Amino acid sequence: MRHDTSLPELTAFDGQLKTAFTWNLFPSPRIYVSPDRPTDMITIDRLAVDHFESGLGIDTPRPRLSWRFKCTASELPRGQDWIQTAYELEVDDPAGKALDDRSHSTHLVQDSRSVLVPWPAELPSLTSRARRNVRVRARGQDGRWTAWSASLQLELGLLHQSDWQVDFVTGHRQPRDRPKRPFYLRAQFRTPPVADRATDADSTPSPQLVRLYVTARGLYEPHLNGRPVSSHVLAPGWQSYQHRLTYQTFDVSDHLNSTPGSLNTLGIILGEGWYSGRLG
Repeated sequence: MRHDTSLPELTAFDGQLKTAFTWNLFPSPRIYVSPDRPTDMITIDRLAVDHFESGLGIDTPRPRLSWRFKCTASELPRGQDWIQTAYELEVDDPAGKALDDRSHSTHLVQDSRSVLVPWPAELPSLTSRARRNVRVRARGQDGRWTAWSASLQLELGLLHQSDWQVDFVTGHRQPRDRPKRPFYLRAQFRTPPVADRATDADSTPSPQLVRLYVTARGLYEPHLNGRPVSSHVLAPGWQSYQHRLTYQTFDVSDHLNSTPGSLNTLGIILGEGWYSGRLG
């Protein structure tokens, strides 16, 4: 699951429940270590994007990165303090498409910052649904590098309203001045064939990545093939409906019937929430 992003300039309130879905400043880091302890005792513990640990559904074409340091010693004795003086970012395109004629690139920056570090200036801005894998390592004042961090997967959501290729769907009209009963929406579709099947007969096709982008004027609860898509409640939350509407991005790859041509059922429970309820 991924954090909310905005879908701007939606139409005004008309009293009906509706939903829409579509597929597809800190000081320099300083750690106290004993002079006789090697730099490999310092590791990058967590890599995040715009303060989120999950990179799914991010909504900025030039995401900012942050990381934390960890000393693997059982305790932190007094002694020499370790300070970051530079960092190196590695950016990889999992689809194998060229980044400046390469499938991956590295970027060395002489800087002590590790919070909201800007996207490399040499790289172009990302587009809707673009995916990148990033990792980082840091150099201390002693000139030695930490190990590379674990890779963080970034995937952009839908950056433009034109990316949405569906209209809102709703149920029967209900009185504006009375509580509105929740109702159910259901749609069925078949699993498409894998587009990039391996050419080697002994190899298996690459797994499909399936995303559900969903929002509602009201509150929604999505299910795919009888399984809840997430543990969220009261999604998408309170909105300023005259100005914006946030949507959520879900990874539903594991919910899909993987056999090409097999039937899948998407169900959504829709309630009035703050959009058309008494508190709206």
